[in-house]
Amino acid sequence: MRVNVVASCTDKKLLKVPPELQLSRVPAGDVSARAATWCQRLAGSEARKLPALDLYGGQHWSVVRSLPADGTNAGLEVRLWVASAGYGLWNCDWLAHAYSATFSGMSRDAVAPAGKSGRALRQAWWNALGQGEHRLKSEPRSVAELTEHDRNAVLMIVAPPAYVEAMEPDLVRAGQHRRSKQKLLVVSTSSPLQAGPLGAYWIECPGALVFELGGGVASLHARVARHLLLESRKTGLEVQAVREQVAALSRKAGDWPENTRSPVTDHEVLQFIRSELRDTSGQSRSSLLRKFRDSGRKCQMERFNRLFATLKEGGVRG
Repeated sequence: MRVNVVASCTDKKLLKVPPELQLSRVPAGDVSARAATWCQRLAGSEARKLPALDLYGGQHWSVVRSLPADGTNAGLEVRLWVASAGYGLWNCDWLAHAYSATFSGMSRDAVAPAGKSGRALRQAWWNALGQGEHRLKSEPRSVAELTEHDRNAVLMIVAPPAYVEAMEPDLVRAGQHRRSKQKLLVVSTSSPLQAGPLGAYWIECPGALVFELGGGVASLHARVARHLLLESRKTGLEVQAVREQVAALSRKAGDWPENTRSPVTDHEVLQFIRSELRDTSGQSRSSLLRKFRDSGRKCQMERFNRLFATLKEGGVRG
């Protein structure tokens, strides 16, 4: 069985990023024009390149790069792709420059501001990267195109919600190309996106799974993907079976022990609440506290409630 794994990129690059490939140095403007300038810079740069597999660093990528071998051990043929805010959909065997661009809104090289207001911009940017002149025109330029050319393969997305959000329209189209909609998996954490069309494919990964799978929260999605590949001989890789498997693993892991969570300042709690409410204003206080704790951070309920109330009374700003 073939599995196309599309994993999010990482901020850490193992080559120096040239100034012209820092997104903050591309003049602001219309998304299509700005993306065209960016893609021209990628195509014209004379900086050193590496295969995408060898370009990225960090916890997440160290696990991602092992997934093809994990798949082979389970009798699978795993093809690895990266979901890149710089390149778009990119095969990990293709050469790439080091660059600084991200869909996470808190970076100076972010594609768009954090929150719901940047959603359309992130999605337009992802679409524009698929048409850029840096691309090999004979190869898949979007997840939907990849799926259309390989309809029998399992498609596994391994990414945080910000990256899934950028790809959302592309992934919805990909789901329409599947011979079996049970063979599209979105391995991520809790997100309002689950209430939309991608909810049918969502595999939610609570933070406490790190106590069963090892590593830290930064590599959790990739470790869940590895677990699913290694266990596929027993359970297969269809959505419902995988959900049941992750739910059983979550019950075994239990809740995140309070004494292992990281302490945080009031400012960090307020920043988290503000960001979440900008994305989806209707989220309840209890659901936000659960999401905060699932990320491995510590905050007593009374303190969280007080800060939540303070923010709501003053309005959700910036």
